[in-house]
Amino acid sequence: MAIASPLWSRGGIAQIDTPQAIYQRPATRFVADFVGAINCVETDAQGRPRQFCRPEDILLAEDERYARHGYIVGSTFLGAAQRLLIDIGLAAPIQVERHAREMWQAGQCVIWTLAPRAALEFNGY
Repeated sequence: MAIASPLWSRGGIAQIDTPQAIYQRPATRFVADFVGAINCVETDAQGRPRQFCRPEDILLAEDERYARHGYIVGSTFLGAAQRLLIDIGLAAPIQVERHAREMWQAGQCVIWTLAPRAALEFNGY
């Protein structure tokens, strides 16, 4: 059984919940950034970040129905996993975590989507 813990920001409580809930359903962008890597995957018409997700919540596939494309611009070997950097046309590349045995190359075009219920949106962003 997990115990609820507070996460503090600027002298106040930003969120009280279990560690798993804070990671999976952060209340604010600050909380999301504080507890792990976060990607901006969509912006509004003014270019402000609108939708976010965790690196492990991006699925890569060869299925064209996903219709989101990007290009691998870098990768980091992390032992059992690798972190890919994918340019999707926004200000910064997104981070995607994949199994280390998979082969990806810089410049390779990839098709991606978000895992079901993985999108995070925060008020004010």
